[in-house]
Amino acid sequence: MIAALAKASSVFNEPRYLQAAVKAAGFMLEKMKDENGTLYHRYAKGERAIEGFLDDYAFLMWGLVEIYETNFEETYLQAAIEVTNTMISRFWDKKDGGFYFTAKGAENAMPRRKQVYDGALPSANSVALLNMLRLALLTGDTKYGELANQIIKVFSEDVKRAPAAHTFMLLGVTFTVGPAYNIILVGDPNEDSMQNMLNALNTSYLPNMAVSLRQPEKAGLGYEKIEGKATAYVCCGQTCLPPTNKTEKMRELLGLP
Repeated sequence: MIAALAKASSVFNEPRYLQAAVKAAGFMLEKMKDENGTLYHRYAKGERAIEGFLDDYAFLMWGLVEIYETNFEETYLQAAIEVTNTMISRFWDKKDGGFYFTAKGAENAMPRRKQVYDGALPSANSVALLNMLRLALLTGDTKYGELANQIIKVFSEDVKRAPAAHTFMLLGVTFTVGPAYNIILVGDPNEDSMQNMLNALNTSYLPNMAVSLRQPEKAGLGYEKIEGKATAYVCCGQTCLPPTNKTEKMRELLGLP
């Protein structure tokens, strides 16, 4: 729901949805996570209980990434990284790859197994796959992309046998096959030129992209505004295209009409 609210906020330009997403994420991070990074599965009568399963981590990671790509506050990107790293350390199968449903050493744990079927809800492995690919672009940390590729290899035969039962997993596969775009916007989020670029991205169907926004004073070496206007740096695979401060040119680089 956090992911849906954040995405809907950007698509429909409705601040109320983002406010609800941020409030829900704040509750999860404050009330449902302990000082060691452990997430809990339920909260009732002021008490959290039952250590979280893989779904709890993967879906919260998804929500945090969506919030970041909506308001571009680094706090949510960092929170997504922390949740993901904890998920990897507790659920990843170091021998064969893929994520187990239960954490290693979990109390009263059922036999450890891996779920990949995308039913009414997508499987946590599928959600982790797509969002680790996005994190790899947003952070520049290649380990997320490497683990994502291992997930595809581990479950490839399952997907081949019944692709219609693994539709969310195929979103991650499509992201890997590409083209996938890494878009870095440099400028003030409140200036008109930046709003024009964001509106162009938010109102277009571009499932294979990751978007980050950097203030000029914190953009880093090689990233700056052109002619004082918001500027887009568009990269596809290992190739970064010439930066542009024109929304129409950015759309062209992304293959949009």
